Amino acid sequence: MNERYSLQRLRTLRKLTRAIADELKAELKEHLGTVALLLRPRTVLGDYVESGVKGDVKGAEVAFRDLKAKYESVAGGRPYGLSRELKHPIEIVSSNVEMTPSSIRTRSSRGAKAGRSP
Repeated sequence: MNERYSLQRLRTLRKLTRAIADELKAELKEHLGTVALLLRPRTVLGDYVESGVKGDVKGAEVAFRDLKAKYESVAGGRPYGLSRELKHPIEIVSSNVEMTPSSIRTRSSRGAKAGRSP
């Protein structure tokens, strides 16, 4: 794989990867839009989440008990140092699902390399 890349070839490949990334991002947004209602905490936790809407949600008590147990197992430890007790109703600032780019570092045989996901 000793293929040589000219600047023109790199520009063409970058345009192609950008187009693919944009298409995948649009597809992911569409999928997230489809399941957005299922990802809202109120759908699972019911009245255990602070909200102007009241209503029972089947299984909310069990879901909150599970969440509380998992929270208490990690909250007080490093690096969080949070209060160990999870009280209800839980204040949710936003329940919107968002996509944000992230950077990663990988190691190859040639050394460290930084990358960014779109």
